[in-house]
Amino acid sequence: MRGSINRDTTERTLTMQLSPTSQIPIRSCEGLDSETFPVRAGLPRPPVVCTAMARVNEEARLYSTQDQWGRLMTLLDSDRLIVGHNLAYDLGCYMEWGPPEMRKLIFSALDNDRIIDTMLAEVLVDIETGSNHVFSAGLDEVSARYGLEVDKSGTDEHGIEIRTGYAKFLHVPISEYPVCYRRYASEDASIPLLLIDRIVSRGLVQRSDLAKMARIYFGFSMTSAFGLRTDPLRVDALEEQARTIIDKLQDAMIKQGFMRDVRNKPHPVRSVKVIQSAVAKAYGMGDMTDSSGMYKGPDKKALQAEGLITKTGRFSYAGDVLENSGCEQLAALADYGEWSSVLNKDIKLFREAGDLPFHTRFGFAATTRSTSSGPNIQNFRNEAGPRECIRALKGAFVFTDFCGLENGTLAQTVVWALGRRGMADKISSGWDFHCDMGAHILGISYEDMVARCAAGNPEALNARGSAKPLNFGLVGFMTRATTVAGYARKSYGVDLPVERWQELINLWYATQHDQVAYLNEYVDSLRVSLERRSLYSVPIPSTGIIRRGAIRTAAANTGFQGLGAQVAGYALYLVVKAQLLGQMPGRASVFVHDEIGTDCEPEDVPEVDHMQSKLMIQASDELMPDVRAKVDSKAVSHWSKGAKASYAADGTLTVTQVKVPHAP
Repeated sequence: MRGSINRDTTERTLTMQLSPTSQIPIRSCEGLDSETFPVRAGLPRPPVVCTAMARVNEEARLYSTQDQWGRLMTLLDSDRLIVGHNLAYDLGCYMEWGPPEMRKLIFSALDNDRIIDTMLAEVLVDIETGSNHVFSAGLDEVSARYGLEVDKSGTDEHGIEIRTGYAKFLHVPISEYPVCYRRYASEDASIPLLLIDRIVSRGLVQRSDLAKMARIYFGFSMTSAFGLRTDPLRVDALEEQARTIIDKLQDAMIKQGFMRDVRNKPHPVRSVKVIQSAVAKAYGMGDMTDSSGMYKGPDKKALQAEGLITKTGRFSYAGDVLENSGCEQLAALADYGEWSSVLNKDIKLFREAGDLPFHTRFGFAATTRSTSSGPNIQNFRNEAGPRECIRALKGAFVFTDFCGLENGTLAQTVVWALGRRGMADKISSGWDFHCDMGAHILGISYEDMVARCAAGNPEALNARGSAKPLNFGLVGFMTRATTVAGYARKSYGVDLPVERWQELINLWYATQHDQVAYLNEYVDSLRVSLERRSLYSVPIPSTGIIRRGAIRTAAANTGFQGLGAQVAGYALYLVVKAQLLGQMPGRASVFVHDEIGTDCEPEDVPEVDHMQSKLMIQASDELMPDVRAKVDSKAVSHWSKGAKASYAADGTLTVTQVKVPHAP
């Protein structure tokens, strides 16, 4: 297959020799791209100025502001496949500025697998090949990987960047556009046709998966576009608290030798070698380093996979390593890092946003699980603080999350991969796997364990708490007792001796039969032996995607995390669709892996709770047919992990007023 561009003409004619192996009938595709006003704070989906459409062996057509809407409606109402790069952005702009009846046509195209996005296609290629490309690469960057030259940096005769210069052509006839502007817009519609044929001809990407990813990413895009807003008074309180804590911890770190004052530096700096030495000692490996601090002990690759040893061979001093060390001083250093991040990133973000909303950018990890960046709203510090500064625009957030989603997706994967139904049937009947493991820890029956927990028995509750890091960590091949101990301490507040954790690990392997079968019979069967190491090729359930080049721990996590990502992403799409079509109130504004947050009027909380829960269950029922999922909701005035649900006398959900967690 080869493509050529006639750059000497005003418009572009696309000539292609089509790949005989392509799953996508390129001659039935329409290339699509729109030029808009520049994106700016408070305007993430700006007005559409003009739209270009392209077909194979035809000149691209460019439509003005007045003419584009009718042409778009006709295209969306046809049976042609629509191909573009980051189409979620264009479709979002049409939602905001196009005729109201266009919304149904957009969702019809999405639901009928007619939206083909070259950006998402390359994401799937990266997953399939084990590459580490950055998500959301631009059209020029992806095109270059396939031998197509696209220049996105051009300027007009006045030195104005073409890419961001279309606003002045709003309602201007196409005949009055300078040649360079017509050519730029036409190319953005034509190139994706060449590109998708080259991508799909590699045999790594299926049309059905492209359609699924397009739906999920559209949900991401519209959630991001609504944005989040801050409460200035709470930001003031958080900043004062952060500065007080940082000053206190900083003094302690200097006394400990972990930090030191340096001339001409405004703030103390970390004493890296001292910290690394303390980490080695805390993990019982103080005698396994040489004079330069390099690790010289066994299992180096395994320790690197766990994040304890860096690629350079030295001990890591990342926050989770410090937190999980069991050393009070190192944990304090981790706390210092967290609060520094709150001050330098979160508060800075909140200040810069001011009265305007701020917007994250969602993406996909190698498991297809969601990522968040610029800012990362999925990774605020666990303790109260930054989240509570984020207020609901309309008065209430309704947060609904899946209860134990990854247990459910693991059970479904076990059914599909091994034909074992024990775990799936138990979850569907309401079985509590943490109580199950807790019963084994105490040596009592499951029924007795459930009764004791319901009665608030401290011993039973502690045992159930100890089960969580086992159930969540060991299915990801977390094997070292020291790692489990740190994970339990940081994530669940469970502090037991390492020797006790080793006993509990052995007990888990002896009693959790479906989970152990998943690891030993299924995950290990996915190993691909290479010359120097073993990697894994892992199918992502409910899709045709295979994640290649995964290490052992990543392979274990990919199956159930990948299915969980598909379930939660599809659920978000259904919620966004219902909201934009007027079938439920509010707008989705938060998405954190398995939780959806909708911003709505307080009086709409019961309806949002009902609809959001219903649609999330619908998504899980479609993608996890053998496991019955459950969801749980709460309504709050400000985003908060610690706030509890409140109910009216008739049992309907009401808004919990979230207090300022750290008033000055």
